[in-house]
Amino acid sequence: MNQREKQKLETKKRIYECAYKLFDEQSFDAVKVADIAKEAGISVGGVYYHFASKDDIIDYGYLAFDEKLQEHYHKVKPNDGKDAILCLVRYQVQSVIDMGPHLTSITFKNQMEKKNEYLYSKKRFLYKMLLEQIEAVGPLGKTPDVITDQILRIVRGSIYDWAARKGSYDLMAAVNDEMDMICSYHQLQK
Repeated sequence: MNQREKQKLETKKRIYECAYKLFDEQSFDAVKVADIAKEAGISVGGVYYHFASKDDIIDYGYLAFDEKLQEHYHKVKPNDGKDAILCLVRYQVQSVIDMGPHLTSITFKNQMEKKNEYLYSKKRFLYKMLLEQIEAVGPLGKTPDVITDQILRIVRGSIYDWAARKGSYDLMAAVNDEMDMICSYHQLQK
């Protein structure tokens, strides 16, 4: 990657980080592109060069999450099977906790209001690795893709509930309990 490409990527990340900061302080609807540009120290045109809309900034968050998850996963190198599944899920949950219930609600609203093919793509790192680790456990009562979808729906539902309740309970503890149940039910004990 040359210097120009690096600078372009850094600017895009700065816009994303500044936008999320403003969304958290105010609300998604209250924040204008001009506010994001000012916070990032660039022109409004500079924001539009990188993102077509505020919704696209939210969408970029999913790509940024996947990159960080992939780095974390390869750094931690969990054992195959249940350990790897829990590593992936716990990282996702911790990322949501770090983001907070307000920003999580904004991302859920974005998911509900527009079609985002990437969000539910089976090509995402999270989906591929969950599927791979479930397959590694061996023969199961249900197919690995069905179990992967169940895990993602349960975790997504727990995150939604936590955000709707304004973060009023320990999300990590709740998801750990739910993962124990689903791993036990599907015999994902390896």
